[in-house]
Amino acid sequence: MMKAQKKWMHAALIAVLASTAASCTNDEQVNPDSMLKESSKATIYVSAGEKTGTRVAYDDDNVGEGKNALTWQAGDLLTVVRMNNGAYVNKATDYAYEGEDGATSGSFSGTEISDAGNGWHVYYPNTVTVNESDGSATLSMEGQQQNGDANTAHLKNYLLLADKNVADLKDGINLEMQNSIMKFSLTGVPAGVGKLTNLLWAVETETGIRSVILGFTSESVVFSADKNGLTAYLAFIPEDMKVKAGGKFSVMLIGEEIYKAETTITGGKEYQGGNRYTAEINGSSIQWAETQSMKFTVKVSDSSLGFNIPFPTSGTTPVDLIVDWGDNNAPAVVLANTALSNNDAFNHTYTQAGEYVITIISGQNDPTHTQIPVFIFGDNRKDNTNTSKLISIETPLLAMAEASEDVALPVGIFYECSSLTTIPQGLFDRNTRNMNFASCFRDCTSLTSIPKGLFTKCTEVWNFEQCFYNCESLTSIPTGLFDENTKVTAFNNCFYGCSQLTEIPAGLFNNNAEVNTFAECFSACSSLENIPEGLFDANTEVGSFSGCFNGCAQLTSIPEGLFDANTAAYSFSACFNGCTELANVPEGLFDKNIAAEDFMECFSNCFYLILNKKIFSSNENKDRFSGKDMIFASCFQNIGGGDAPELWLYETGGNEWLLDDCFIAANALNNWNQIPQSWGGPAAD
Repeated sequence: MMKAQKKWMHAALIAVLASTAASCTNDEQVNPDSMLKESSKATIYVSAGEKTGTRVAYDDDNVGEGKNALTWQAGDLLTVVRMNNGAYVNKATDYAYEGEDGATSGSFSGTEISDAGNGWHVYYPNTVTVNESDGSATLSMEGQQQNGDANTAHLKNYLLLADKNVADLKDGINLEMQNSIMKFSLTGVPAGVGKLTNLLWAVETETGIRSVILGFTSESVVFSADKNGLTAYLAFIPEDMKVKAGGKFSVMLIGEEIYKAETTITGGKEYQGGNRYTAEINGSSIQWAETQSMKFTVKVSDSSLGFNIPFPTSGTTPVDLIVDWGDNNAPAVVLANTALSNNDAFNHTYTQAGEYVITIISGQNDPTHTQIPVFIFGDNRKDNTNTSKLISIETPLLAMAEASEDVALPVGIFYECSSLTTIPQGLFDRNTRNMNFASCFRDCTSLTSIPKGLFTKCTEVWNFEQCFYNCESLTSIPTGLFDENTKVTAFNNCFYGCSQLTEIPAGLFNNNAEVNTFAECFSACSSLENIPEGLFDANTEVGSFSGCFNGCAQLTSIPEGLFDANTAAYSFSACFNGCTELANVPEGLFDKNIAAEDFMECFSNCFYLILNKKIFSSNENKDRFSGKDMIFASCFQNIGGGDAPELWLYETGGNEWLLDDCFIAANALNNWNQIPQSWGGPAAD
């Protein structure tokens, strides 16, 4: 057991890190196997009856110079473990350095362990995790962060030293460095990296890709046309990073843009503890290449600091993925074929409220192949408030499927992203085979504009149902938005509720010949002022215009011949219902719509509309609807005035028509008194 008393001891510590080879020559860089240069062993010797501590300063200039690269600093601590026949007994983690900064010897004190045993393990630093079965220790390499170019201060917390063969603390203690240091000497770095946030070193091992991450303090390294070099230091566990024969060795720089340099090590590489290695990359023999990634911005609040990448919670990752959360913390590195779940690494909690740019980097650099799992806010993991946190998308989405396969992505990619204000041009350029954009931006109530050419490369799409439904801040539609989407069949509810939309660009649907429905396409576009001539001229297959302009309260007129080309249309129910400012209707508006049967509520509540008798037939052909099961219920309810078409005189051909309230409350009509009661008028049937 531990006694609550201090035992003072004097220690003489000699920290030695033997010299390493100088930087690689140009000839060596050409050969990938010569890229890494190895140094000799680093040993800290503790003489009899003395102790060590846990914060060692590392001086890279002393490596290879016959000097001590490691020195002790005030506040250093180490862990002493009592062992008995190879089994853990007890430990103390408070053995503190008492000497001067920069010295290689000094006094250490800590709590005496009086438990019986026959040996000791001594570890540096005292933050190691000790296995309370066999007394072994591990030290996490996560969280390393370098402050500026060529700075080594961060290494002091990541050097794992150990002596597991101590019979008596009064005897000599030799602390050997268990992990290693990689020195990265980088040149030719593209200026596009800009403000560096992370360096990720990855190697291909026998068991898959392994990686270590080095963060950089905010704006401490900024690449530009004038600065293209960096010296960085990263501590690592050598056995974790053993490169297999023919394995990849890569360095990724994550900043404003993301670049990676990669090479193959033909014979593989096995690292040894206590050594410092040097990796030289000059951007020439080993080149920097921009990686495939996507960026978007989220805003979290004090009441909800979490964010979850909207990947599925079943299946597996298609490739290696990296997520930089934008908060200067270590990115999440997830290997290919990792199970997706509510508890996977794609969930993150920020430490404070604010806006963060999240970057997802794919291990698949070819956008014709799957780069990420399906990315969809419509399926919300963990019942979070993801949809209210997304505020902008900076880059195109990574590929969610193979480019060689037609795919219908799930409905609602950005469904209910109510804080989303901007989306980039080419958002779907890597997902060109998607056939379904139903509810894609539904209820994105803060979205103000649509970039030109948003769907240009999505030539297989057939469905835009509810695509921009209730985008109430949207003020305009770009010309030619759907020009390349020639296979579309559905635009129903596409712009429903876009209440700030004032106009529709001419020729918006000119290339969409296969469309069969515009039902409620512009319904509740309460600020829409006009309809361009010939808007539907190319859409000869349309069957339904039901509710197409329903609730367009600022619409004042309808262009002549608007539906002349739509001879297959069967429904115009509620088409202009609630267009309260609509003043007139052109003669023969429905003259060519020979398949039409449903006009229920078509002009209901158009309070200022002045009707004309020829709205259904330019020559007032009374056989116009003969033989059809017509629906005229509430068609002209609460109409403003003018001359009502004399539907009560039209031939039914023996078919049954639904007439209820067709002209109810339309008593301002010039021929009101002629309308039979069965049609909602005052006259006897």
